[in-house]
Amino acid sequence: MSKFALLFLMVFLGGIVAALVYSGTAAFLVYQLVYFLNPDARWWSAVIPGLRYSMITALLMILVLMIKYREYSQWAPWAKMPVFKYLIALVLLYYLAYLFAVNLPPTKRLHLSSPSLRSLFWWPTSWCIPSARSRHACGLT
Repeated sequence: MSKFALLFLMVFLGGIVAALVYSGTAAFLVYQLVYFLNPDARWWSAVIPGLRYSMITALLMILVLMIKYREYSQWAPWAKMPVFKYLIALVLLYYLAYLFAVNLPPTKRLHLSSPSLRSLFWWPTSWCIPSARSRHACGLT
């Protein structure tokens, strides 16, 4: 095994331990390490296990957030930050763009006619995207 592969594995595993024990920022640093080194595309990757390192570190970040949520919320209450409102607005805009800009086949399309979406957005039924499955829900029958 090459020295660089051993170094990568030691830093990766040490970063996981540091994220769980010391600070959640270590999980982000490990993710950056995996992103920039990209072990699957390196010559030394033949000797290390072919794991999904990016997914492992992303799940690690979520796990650390769940474990230390109260501690992080005391430092910076998320709901009181102005940027949080913009984040929710951005997610809604992405959803609207998904509905109208993405050309999906009718079987995979998420229609505005579903009852949960109508109650979420309070959209009138005249705005429904007609299809064979949604004609009744849109009031077209």
